[in-house]
Amino acid sequence: MSKSPVIRPIEENDLEAVVDVMAKSFTRRSHQYFREGLDRLAARRVPDGGQPWGYLIEDGGICGAVLSISSDHDYGEQRQTYTNISTWCVNPTHRGALAKELYDTAGGPNHWVTTNLSAAEHTLKTLNKLKFRPQTTGQYIALANRKRPRGAYMLSLRESIREGLTDCHVATMQNHAMRGCAVGCLATQDRLMPLIFLPRNIRRVLSGWQLIYCEDMQYFIAHCRPVLPWLQRRGKMALIVDASADLPEFYGKFMAGKAAKFIRGADPLWDVDHSYSEMFYLGF
Repeated sequence: MSKSPVIRPIEENDLEAVVDVMAKSFTRRSHQYFREGLDRLAARRVPDGGQPWGYLIEDGGICGAVLSISSDHDYGEQRQTYTNISTWCVNPTHRGALAKELYDTAGGPNHWVTTNLSAAEHTLKTLNKLKFRPQTTGQYIALANRKRPRGAYMLSLRESIREGLTDCHVATMQNHAMRGCAVGCLATQDRLMPLIFLPRNIRRVLSGWQLIYCEDMQYFIAHCRPVLPWLQRRGKMALIVDASADLPEFYGKFMAGKAAKFIRGADPLWDVDHSYSEMFYLGF
């Protein structure tokens, strides 16, 4: 009598087979890309209730897998746990209800924030059925500022530390700087707001920085004048931000439907926090 398919956590001795499944499904990525990403996931601290890697479907071999990247996000007086679901792939023979169950299993408990940061078009109906809600519906690519009031400026991480940036933000920014991100603080007379930007290439013709860590997007947009020049001095021309509409504060283009972000569970405390997600551990 044959056994039914089983959904279970990924274990260390599964990793090479998981790499094979993922590399076959995501042909733009190499085996080495996934091996290195899984190694980074293994080296991190996993929150209570999380998994080192994620989950798989076992049925006479590994027939599907998904990464469940959980992390504690410390904001000083507040803390929130995130789970980022990534790299969902299932063999054609096991798609349908079982594949949806695999994805559902990868999400964190309801008091965590569960995110999908890179949903493919064919997964959107599944996300809706699994009670994900859109956080932003597209991205804006900014190339220059329109005229904005002065009074804000950018500080380096070292300068921000001297200005009293809290230890939890310093640690997050230092970790992301070591992975090639641009980190600094947007400073005004009454506020010091930490920011993290991930290096990105846009269709191989334009290089940019994607904002992945920002407490308050309205404040960011209202005081954005120094941000683009600061980023451009670091070698990339465009600023990429999650958005759901055109941003009249910039010269650029809104890309409806591009890299929409979805969440389930608790509402995020910060407007943008993709730190310690697939962007950090795998890279885009």
